[in-house]
Amino acid sequence: PQGKPKLGIAAEAVNGTLRVDDVFPDSAADRAGIKRGDFILEFSGVSMSHEGALKTMKEIVRGIVGEKDIPVKLLRDGSQVDTIIHWR
Repeated sequence: PQGKPKLGIAAEAVNGTLRVDDVFPDSAADRAGIKRGDFILEFSGVSMSHEGALKTMKEIVRGIVGEKDIPVKLLRDGSQVDTIIHWR
């Protein structure tokens, strides 16, 4: 995408982790299969189970230049789900 990279989610810190509250249609997150209600455990190899995780994730996204694949570990309905966000 042109300009600043955007993940395309609304998320909030809940009990020490990040919960996805919304996924915007045709966003990088949507194309990666991230769903509302998922919990983000790891983003680009960095744990999201700490205070300030939302800020950390935003900093990682802001640092993306060019094409890149970002691994993401999610918790969905009690099971871990691994996906890749493809930045193009």
